[in-house]
This record gives sequence, structure tokens and C-alpha cells, in this order.
Amino acid sequence: PPVEGSPGRTIFGQHIPARPPIPISVMAGKNVATSDEPDGTQIVKATTTGQVVYENRGKNLAVQVVPILEISGNVDYASGNINFKGSVDIQGSVLSGFSVTATGNVIIQGVIEPRVRVIAGGDIQVLKGILGTGQPNDSFLVKAFGNLQALYAENATIEAGGDVFIRSAMKCTINTNGSLFVEKSLFGGSVSTFKSIEVGEIGNARGALTTIRCGSSPQTVTKLHLMVKILSDLNFQKQKVDANLKFLIQRGDIPQNPQRDLLLKSLSTKLASLEGQISKIEGKKADLAIDLLGETQATVSAKQFFSGVTIIIRTSKYLVKNKMSDVSFYQQLPDETIQFRAYQPLNRAKSNQGPGDRKP
Repeated sequence: PPVEGSPGRTIFGQHIPARPPIPISVMAGKNVATSDEPDGTQIVKATTTGQVVYENRGKNLAVQVVPILEISGNVDYASGNINFKGSVDIQGSVLSGFSVTATGNVIIQGVIEPRVRVIAGGDIQVLKGILGTGQPNDSFLVKAFGNLQALYAENATIEAGGDVFIRSAMKCTINTNGSLFVEKSLFGGSVSTFKSIEVGEIGNARGALTTIRCGSSPQTVTKLHLMVKILSDLNFQKQKVDANLKFLIQRGDIPQNPQRDLLLKSLSTKLASLEGQISKIEGKKADLAIDLLGETQATVSAKQFFSGVTIIIRTSKYLVKNKMSDVSFYQQLPDETIQFRAYQPLNRAKSNQGPGDRKP
């Protein structure tokens, strides 16, 4: 049952009421059973062995148990490609040319070699590294609909619906709808996140070109680009239908022609249908644009920034020209300028620098 919070006070002694508690209900998923007790509590029981997977849906917590497929060695010619409804535990590596697809989580004890596709409906954990080809149109990628964690990544294409945790990354393309945390260094390639980015060092002393984007959901941006393309195609079709319709209307010298009347009716119906589709897509496009313009607290923080790093926060852009230490970049609203303030990682002692913000 929810527990009532305790009220607090501001530093000036003003009363702060506690937020009302939110009751959480458990939704039983696959291989899970629930039962209500007389005292109002709920018992959740797994009906089979496997891995517990849960999803927080606001006021609801969905719980399911998925089976686990264990691969004792590498994913190679002996095992073949893996396509499993559940979670996969790989004791070795995923070798070049093979793929792993799972509806649950994927754990890989070794490395992910180049020219590999690994897709998980849950989380992906790679105890060693992720290696890619570094090709701009590389169709091989590592994608988790949940969080992704790896020791290192080089020339890899990585996507995640949640957060990404990597010790070091070099020349990678990383897109995540959550946050990115890199313990050591991140240089080369491009990063796009919806939430904040925290890195030990961004860029390197040689001025490696590194592009950092945050504050806009990569999925939303992709959908917006798709909407623009669909609208362009629909408008092109509308122009052709409209031109044909005007031509027939102008040909008034062919009265009472059955074929002309049928064609007029067909073109009029097609034009009305296209206008309706365009109106709906325009509405969806406007909603996506509003989502992108929504206020965000996303920041880009690092102990060291090197020259050659481009920082883009929503609609604002800033190029790092000189080495900078212990700063967090953020977008100042409503003027939409990028500013920075002192960055104080939790594992470091607070600096003596004041809290004032500075403009680049």
C-alpha cells in the first residue's frame, strides 16, 4: 500500500506539503500469476522457471517471466543465428556474420565482432566490447529496447530505448532515448540522446571531430523526418490529381459524357481522400514538432572537453575551440543559447568554484 509522505520546509522555513502517494498495481504478464490476500496485499508468483522482466508503466508495474536460452560457447557456425522468444545468455562472443535476436534480455560474456546484428526486446549487457565496421551505411547494429551496457565500443552503431553505459567509446554512432554515461573517454563519431550525457573526456588532444546531440528524442526526430517525406509524396499526388481534375472541368465542350462524369467523380473522391490524409499527417507533424520544442533539462557534462567537439542541445549549437574542464553545457531558455556551469561529479569533492553560470 502507498505510504503517506512527510511535509518539509524550505531554507526560509516555509511549509512544503508532501506529494500524495501513488498506488501501484501489478499487472500479471506471461508465466506470472497473482492472488489477492484478505488484508489487501497482492501475491505475485512465477508459474515457470526463467528470468523476471518488469516494465514500469506509471501507476502499473507489468511483470513477466521469460525463459532463458544458454549458449555455452560462441555464436558461430556451430550454434547458427539465434532467434529466441525470451532471454539469451551467451558464454562466449558473437562472431562476424551472425545475428542474435531475443524478445528478452541478452547477456554476452565476450565481444560482439564487426558485421553482427544483436537486437534485444529488453536490455543488452556485453562484458567485453562492441566492435563495428565504421562504415557510414553499416546495416549491422546493436539495438536494445531497454538499457545497454558494455565495457568498450569501437566503430560501432548502437541504439537503445533506455540508458547506455560504456567505459569508453571511439568513433561510434550512438542513439538513445535515455541518457549516455561514459566512464573514461568518448571521441569521434556522433551521439544523439534524449536525456543528459555524462563523460570523463569528450574528444581528444588531436582534435577528433565529435558531434554530441541531446534534448531531442532520436525516435521523434526520425518520425518527424518520415512525416515530412510522406507529406511531400501526398502533396505531389494531390497536385497531379488537381491538375487532371481542372483539365476535365475546363473541357466543358464534352457534355453528358458518361466516361467523363465517372472520371470526374473518381478524381474528386481521390482529391478529397488525399486532402484528408494530408490534414491528419499535418496534425501528427505538428504534435511531433511540439514534442521537440518542449522544455528539457538535458545537459552535456564532462571532466574534459577537447577542441573539435560540437555540442547541439535541441536547436542550439556550440563548437568547443579550447580545452575546458569540469563543465556542464545546457540550453538557456527562452533565448535558446548554450551556456555552461561548473560540473561536479558525485564521486568527486566539490570544487571551490561558485555556482554562477557562464556564457561560452
